[in-house]
Amino acid sequence: MADPARDTIAAIATPPGPARRGIVRVSGARAAALVGASVRDELPRFEPERARLCVRGRFDDGRGLQPVTLL
Repeated sequence: MADPARDTIAAIATPPGPARRGIVRVSGARAAALVGASVRDELPRFEPERARLCVRGRFDDGRGLQPVTLL
């Protein structure tokens, strides 16, 4: 049985179809670890404990590195 207090969820939040940007929402107990393992060359450094931080870097999608902005 799923435990909402401990689960980590990543979900596409962009409507289907072509777009210049895509949005993926990540939340849960391991969200920061997931983001930290997937994002490279981030500036400023990704620090999950800092509120309202905007970070730019590159996301490793398994096929290559894509530009990413973390909010």
